[in-house]
Amino acid sequence: MSTKKIILLLLVFLFAIFIRFYWAMFGGNIVGDEPFSYSVSTPSNLNDSGEIFKKKWNYFRLKANTTYKGRYLKEIFFKPHDGALGKDLIMMYKTTNDDGHSNFYYSIFRIYNSGMDDFNPSFMKLFGTFFNIFLFIFAFIVMYKLLRFIIKEDKHIPLAMLISTVNAGAISCTMFVREYQLQSIFFILMSYVFAKVYFSIENNEKLPNTFVLTLYSLVLALFVLSAYYSEVYIVILGGFLLVKAYKAKRNDWLIALTCIYLGHYILAKMLYLGFFNFLTSKDFPQEDPFNLVRIWKRFIQNSKFMYKSLFYCPTLVMAAIAIGINFKKFKSFKNTKYNILLILALLASIWSYVIIYIAHLDYMRYIMAGYPIMALAIVWLIINLDSKIWSFLFGLLYLGYSIPLVLHFIPKPIASFIYFSHFNFSHMKPLLSSKLPIYLKNDRNFPIYATSEVILYTPDDADVQIVTDMEYFTSKENPHNEFIVITRFPEDFGEHEKKWERIARKIESQKLEDYCMFSGWHCFPIKKKDYKKIEALYEKMDHEKIEAEEAAKKAKEGFKQKTEKVDLKPTVNDK
Repeated sequence: MSTKKIILLLLVFLFAIFIRFYWAMFGGNIVGDEPFSYSVSTPSNLNDSGEIFKKKWNYFRLKANTTYKGRYLKEIFFKPHDGALGKDLIMMYKTTNDDGHSNFYYSIFRIYNSGMDDFNPSFMKLFGTFFNIFLFIFAFIVMYKLLRFIIKEDKHIPLAMLISTVNAGAISCTMFVREYQLQSIFFILMSYVFAKVYFSIENNEKLPNTFVLTLYSLVLALFVLSAYYSEVYIVILGGFLLVKAYKAKRNDWLIALTCIYLGHYILAKMLYLGFFNFLTSKDFPQEDPFNLVRIWKRFIQNSKFMYKSLFYCPTLVMAAIAIGINFKKFKSFKNTKYNILLILALLASIWSYVIIYIAHLDYMRYIMAGYPIMALAIVWLIINLDSKIWSFLFGLLYLGYSIPLVLHFIPKPIASFIYFSHFNFSHMKPLLSSKLPIYLKNDRNFPIYATSEVILYTPDDADVQIVTDMEYFTSKENPHNEFIVITRFPEDFGEHEKKWERIARKIESQKLEDYCMFSGWHCFPIKKKDYKKIEALYEKMDHEKIEAEEAAKKAKEGFKQKTEKVDLKPTVNDK
């Protein structure tokens, strides 16, 4: 690579790092599942077995109906203790039991956060994002290796790296303190393995040795351990290669690919004892999988993600114009250069639609690890245009989208990832900064991952009590006439969209003035004599019955309207 291209590549790298550092420094507070990354990586703090997904409070080193200081709880949940690194890693290897994630990310995150003793939410956001920036450096290197393997012209590499690493979707992986940046590394590495096998079959090359094939299995194993949804991408790419090997009559590759695929399960189980726990997962939609309305909604939602986070409207317009003007170059797919770039982008896009369809929630975070590979569609287009003018325009476009992120001028379509970095709890501060004691209500036995966020935002000197006896609030044993209750409701929280409207109406009817809600938690400053106002919200709502009654009512009204139309038709006698 020429000196000029090396300098351009270095500038792209520094620019990509700078944007991530910028948002890490000014990125708001840690929220949602992010605190869980800290608490799950210190299992020895909570109990002797390392299991952190049990749902009953008395399973942990905390006693119900006992008052604790906020600082003490933070140390229990988040502080990695000296000498406990090996113990924590062994515990996670044996007992991490998350439906969606293995011990992989949590283990390396535990190694990273050893010695952390600052539980300020903004610092924890910064600290966790810096870890992701470190992982991004590896992602950048692997992406470069992939492009160098496929693309022969050095002149396209810097621009290709800019487009694949500096887009809102790719930046999101770094901004969210979870495992997605790690998954992105192996998403790219898996695509690299795919390209190696693809060209080996295409060029009728000799089968690699056993050591290389074992490495391929290891890549697949680490990929699926980075996030279980990765398995879908493995199946899609593996299926494509099996068809290609079958058409090329490469029986050796058919056998090798089968062994690689089966081998990655063995290696994954060896690296993480609880690997097959995901088979019992309930973290999937409960709706009819063939519901056409739901399929369409999820399709539109994922299309919005791709529009907001990767391609943007001007990119799509420019791409359409470029293809239209240079139609002869794209008339025959076989004659275009490096079609594997487009194949990879399309397969990654298919993966994203499958994941959004099967995921419990239609969140961009589940698919953003694939954005660097999806961006290869634009790279493929630029290479085949083979024009300095078009390369300049596309490069300018992505720079134009990136610079506003740094200037804090944030048009919504180009910065959808800002939710992850700038969401904060300003509305919670007046409540949780008060001197009132805090009661965590435990009648729903909520799990530890949901509780981490609440613990993080309690003041260090606050009195916090885990309450399991619901009579305690209004009893004489409760020494406080006024207190804050934090809880989740109703029992089947999150299963029905209409529930939010019903809860809002209930809250409004009770006139709970200082009520606020965050991430499913509900926070009430309340007086002992008024506590029944909250209890009124806990009436079990039979959603199936309500929905059935509404459906029956609509069906009855529809039948009535049809009957009326029939009655209005002229009869033979009328004629």
